[in-house]
Amino acid sequence: MKKRLTALFMIPSYPLLFLCMFLQGMAISLSVPFLSIYFTEQLGVSIGMFGIFLSVTLIAGIWISSLIGRRSDHGLNRKNIYLVSTLCNALAYSGYLLIENFTILFIYMIVFTALGSPGMPQLFAISREAVNKSNFTDHAFANSTLRSAFALGFITGPLIGTLLIDGLEFKGIFSGTISVFLLVALLIFLFLKSNTNHKRTNDQIKVKSF
Repeated sequence: MKKRLTALFMIPSYPLLFLCMFLQGMAISLSVPFLSIYFTEQLGVSIGMFGIFLSVTLIAGIWISSLIGRRSDHGLNRKNIYLVSTLCNALAYSGYLLIENFTILFIYMIVFTALGSPGMPQLFAISREAVNKSNFTDHAFANSTLRSAFALGFITGPLIGTLLIDGLEFKGIFSGTISVFLLVALLIFLFLKSNTNHKRTNDQIKVKSF
């Protein structure tokens, strides 16, 4: 196990992707456990309407993720997709700080939550490409390790969220979520290499082979 982990984290970009996955799990779980309370107590929304809100935003996210996923498999820059998605997630949670009208918030969240949804699949895809380009052969282990990073972040987030909501109320958890997403975006922007470089290299090899 130790040797496999060492070999896995020697893959370029994998430690960064592991950290981003951990932070992404934390960002989501900072606010999610408290959303039902926020909608029912702060916005005066019924439980049924809150359920509709969750369902519609989830369906919109799945649709956009599928659409972007098919296009990204044909050469779109995964780094840029993930970066934009992460920024859209930050914008989505900004809506909780800026918008108090439920109808407007509903529309706003459908748009930006959907645009932010491709982030997770793209992060897994970037990781898969990084592992494929290495000598590491245990792809299932690499994938499960990345999932473990998300799970670790997801169980850490509620504890931090509880401290934030206790000290700063709902503004604390939403601001914390936004900050984590912005941190992920900054890490990706500064340290993750674009997959178009790899694509260009592969294309050059194909041309030379002819």
